Amino acid sequence: MAYSSFSSSSLAIASNRSVSTELELYCDPWKIKKILTKSDLGDLSRLLIPTSCVETHVFPFMSVDAVKQVQSKDGLRVYVWDYDTRSVHQLEFKKWPSSKSYVLTLNWNKDFVKRRNLKEKDQIALFWDPYRSRFWFRVLHQSASIYSYLITC
Repeated sequence: MAYSSFSSSSLAIASNRSVSTELELYCDPWKIKKILTKSDLGDLSRLLIPTSCVETHVFPFMSVDAVKQVQSKDGLRVYVWDYDTRSVHQLEFKKWPSSKSYVLTLNWNKDFVKRRNLKEKDQIALFWDPYRSRFWFRVLHQSASIYSYLITC
């Protein structure tokens, strides 16, 4: 059996090529991660998603017409799959005029904040599924509260 050996110069040339030789064992699908704030949980019933996250992790995987609809004043009705509870909900995805960010609105408070008992400093995650044209939602970490302390003790 023959073994190949690479000189340091051939390894340096290979590392400058555009193809990565790194092995990636795990790819985290949850591209949009957020720690909830008071404004995400308040009476406006909307989850604010930073523009950079939407432009990087959502719009490249949407049709041109869908992006135009999101950016219109009416927004786009989208389904959101709650990974933890295995339930689907319909929200509205649109540009928020006052902050120039994007939001999920309509039933956000009822379907997520109240139903999942979300609190300030909870960490949630989202990703856009281009095959089913819907968001996936997950609670990554719930902040400590007296109630959760009583349950765990």
